[in-house]
Amino acid sequence: MTRGILKRNILEKIDQISPLPDRKYQCSICNKQYNTKTYLSIHERSEHKVEYAKNLYNCALCNYKHFRKTMRIQHLEKTHAVVMDNEYANFIAKTEFQSWKEKVEGETKSKLIQRSRSRKSKKYKTNLLRMSYFNSVSQGKRNIKSQGTNKINSLCPAMMAVKIKNSGYDSVRYTKTRIGHKNDLRHMTLSQSERNTIALKISSNVPFDSILDEIRESLTADGELIRLHLLRKMDLHNIENSFKLNSNVKKHKNHAISVNMWVNEFQNNDCCVLFYKPQQHIMEEYPQLESDDF
Repeated sequence: MTRGILKRNILEKIDQISPLPDRKYQCSICNKQYNTKTYLSIHERSEHKVEYAKNLYNCALCNYKHFRKTMRIQHLEKTHAVVMDNEYANFIAKTEFQSWKEKVEGETKSKLIQRSRSRKSKKYKTNLLRMSYFNSVSQGKRNIKSQGTNKINSLCPAMMAVKIKNSGYDSVRYTKTRIGHKNDLRHMTLSQSERNTIALKISSNVPFDSILDEIRESLTADGELIRLHLLRKMDLHNIENSFKLNSNVKKHKNHAISVNMWVNEFQNNDCCVLFYKPQQHIMEEYPQLESDDF
């Protein structure tokens, strides 16, 4: 029998029959007690408007702090006259949106990462704009990486908000304004299309040195340096592991890569593969075949 039922029927003996458990957390303002720290924090925020220090983020241009993002952006606009540069776009399909997103990432030398999602919307934020502090949780046994941390300890308003409808990715709002940091190639990651291209070469048994030489030779004297040009063997090993190209069962969710892996495995085992032509590949000995065939 629950305490609620007892309370309605035997109110005068409720504390004797079903005593309340000991409450460990007490409010420092009104002395109310709660069983968990979560309930105490909810009480303090709602009843006493307590602002916890862990939710306070610095302004990138001054010492102003606030836990609400809207207030921080309002502070940037009013105090520092920062204009929020917003771009709006509509897309029919997910692939069209992903292509546009990768183009934006290449132009701005940043990486947009999905931070939150609901059934009808998504929000992307760049990995260079983390509004948090570097805090070692390993008791000082591990130092910061050689390229440094990408945490800026303040607010940058750059983000992308996407509303999803059945017809496609509708009402994409992209805030371009970046404050408090510089875009650094060292902290960027490869795009998914670049990773797929490299994985296809690895699955074709192209040596790592040949892949690196080909990428570095693509950089001309007048060309722009991009993240792909900083590729290392460690990156190739990571791609190989993530695509499971070094496992005994060579399969992958990408159909083109999976087929290419199976064909190479059969050819290495002297199995009779009579003819194989991947898509988007032109064979000079068969000019009648187009790039989209097979």
